[in-house]
Amino acid sequence: MSPEQSTRRTDLYGRYILNSGAAEARAERLMARYIWLSRFSEFHSVCDLGAGRCTFLSQAPHRIIGIDNSPQVVEHFRSQGFDIRLGDAYAIPLPDAHCHGVFCCWLLEHLESPERCVAEIFRILRPGGYACILVPSTKTLLHGFYDDFTHIRPFTLKSCQWMAAAAGFSTVRARYLWTRYVRLAEPFGELIYLRLARFADVYLRRFGLVNRRTILLEAWR
Repeated sequence: MSPEQSTRRTDLYGRYILNSGAAEARAERLMARYIWLSRFSEFHSVCDLGAGRCTFLSQAPHRIIGIDNSPQVVEHFRSQGFDIRLGDAYAIPLPDAHCHGVFCCWLLEHLESPERCVAEIFRILRPGGYACILVPSTKTLLHGFYDDFTHIRPFTLKSCQWMAAAAGFSTVRARYLWTRYVRLAEPFGELIYLRLARFADVYLRRFGLVNRRTILLEAWR
């Protein structure tokens, strides 16, 4: 991809993030709230890689650093007081072993070399640090994956495990996300959503009730 194409794509992405509807933002906020409470709330230094609408960053702005490649997005959310920095997934602007945790959602499918990004995540994590990465699975090929022209590839459970292991992570777990039916709780408020999400995440997955379109990759350094 030429520099001009890359710039155009980044500009399109920034406009989409800043002008997309409230429904998408609400759904992201609820999921981000559950992920923060269930997986990150005890960490003191967390990176939100590909921060986008900053729904995850907003869960604990004093403990989360956002990284995004869109100058428009960074400028907008900085003006709201968030610690969000302009950066590249292949060269995250943080020192080695800086974070206790990294959250990365819907980013790797846009990258030509996702394994380089996973290696960067490993680099900025402290020993014992935790990464939570969400990516679309190959099941989305039948559900409009390439409708987004910036999508390059979906993933499988094995490909996610391989990427994390190749980056050096000592423990890797790739599973499907909890069932998509959790979204039915969105109109009933945060408390109901969080309870149903936990029930689905912990118990319903034991019966195979999961969202096979989304892979939840968890890795420990």
